Amino acid sequence: MTTSETLDFVSSTDVGRLSRVVVSRVEARSFSRVRLNSCSESLRQFDDIFSNPDLRSLVKTISYDVVLPVVSDKRLKNKFQSRREVAENSAAFTQAILELFTRLSSWQQYKGVDWSLTATSPSDDPILRSPGIKVKYDRNHFKYIGIDDSVLPPGGLPSVPCISSFNFENLDCSTSCHSDRMLHPDVICAIARALPCLENAAWETFMPPRRMASQRQEVRAALAQVFLRPAFPSLASLNIRLRDHDPRNELAELESFVQDGAEDDLSLGIRRVSQLSTLVTLNLNGKWIISPQAFGAFGPLVASVFISVSSTTPDGKWLLDYDPSDLEEDEEDEDDAYSESWDSAEAEDDVLLDLDSENSDVEDRLPEKAEAMANLDLPSKEVRFNPNSELFTPLLVSIANAVAKSTSTSLRDVRMDFSAALAALHLIYLGVGEQQHQGFTYLSRPTVGDKPLERPKWYIDGSGGIAGMKWKVPAELRRAMEEKVGKDNIDGYTDSRTIEME
Repeated sequence: MTTSETLDFVSSTDVGRLSRVVVSRVEARSFSRVRLNSCSESLRQFDDIFSNPDLRSLVKTISYDVVLPVVSDKRLKNKFQSRREVAENSAAFTQAILELFTRLSSWQQYKGVDWSLTATSPSDDPILRSPGIKVKYDRNHFKYIGIDDSVLPPGGLPSVPCISSFNFENLDCSTSCHSDRMLHPDVICAIARALPCLENAAWETFMPPRRMASQRQEVRAALAQVFLRPAFPSLASLNIRLRDHDPRNELAELESFVQDGAEDDLSLGIRRVSQLSTLVTLNLNGKWIISPQAFGAFGPLVASVFISVSSTTPDGKWLLDYDPSDLEEDEEDEDDAYSESWDSAEAEDDVLLDLDSENSDVEDRLPEKAEAMANLDLPSKEVRFNPNSELFTPLLVSIANAVAKSTSTSLRDVRMDFSAALAALHLIYLGVGEQQHQGFTYLSRPTVGDKPLERPKWYIDGSGGIAGMKWKVPAELRRAMEEKVGKDNIDGYTDSRTIEME
């Protein structure tokens, strides 16, 4: 969208009046995009123009920047965000969203507005902060902007029917500078519940590292509520990138997100959303720790599903096994060699502290080795390569069954990606009319032409341990896939061989 179509209520805030460009475009009714921020002057100018309801129908896109509190130079250089900063940011953010939603709640008869959101402090911008000041790397990491319920009215955010789409993927960047600010999932949940006509949603969620055990549990539980609580009566497309990674120490004891015998709320939430009557596209990128409960029959309009799964399970298990005979106790670990590069001063300070410091001159820091060990990335033990039949197979079967049971006549592309250090598998369903899967450039795979598929087909691409262990498609998985595509319509290849069927 060109700037000639934009009403900019940000650039004119310093002068305290509408710009001549804005006035001209309003008079000519030659705009479709609105840019504003949460400063009182920007909101006042927005009110001045859109007090005329006749102009509201022209708005197709709203870009809104939440202005967060300024941070002192000393804290920018030396300090991670404190709990006080987090609370102040969340309060300012919640108030800013409330200000916007209160205004838009009166646009009852209008639909189809796309909303993009950023949340930045003037301190994030090198042009606005003191010359020569560099922001401490990762000062904002995992210091989530959340919802401050004390700021909201008793009923929460007001309903805003005019917004049909939101995109928060570039939350931390209103200029060319990224600040690494992160939204807590409770923000997404509160916003989604206030958007009854939401059709398309996209955002990123950053999982806390494993050293933040309790916060990791809390954020994942909050993410589950995003799938479970909003009604989503109109949701057609959901695109989420989950920023997380599997531990490099594959011998470590894993966290569990469920009580003994309990169901995993996040998996149940994914199942619920994938069965919505309006859903067309579901993209879950990243490393999703899910159980087979995540998939039932897809909804009646679903056309495309993608999910990238972790090599761990919600109840703290690994999807891959290792061969104990491959482990030699006297073998030098990678982390031992790595440790030699650290000086003794850091080695003596290899303890993680609760960093919530006041405005001292001492620089906050996380000892690198202690952090890596707490995150289960050291010692590096990437040893797992053999699929565990009791855990790995049911996960694959669950998505194959979801395809088989789906009543959607539009279902055309379903993919589950699994990638670990020593093994990878990609499970792909393509419907009639889709281009044949080219796959990886495996010598074992025959060349396919450009002719679209005349019958639906399943494809399996494997590498690493999938090939080396001569893994076969389990009979249960084969039957689930054949239920949708019939026999002779399952292709499985690794980098060295054809994958056989049980």
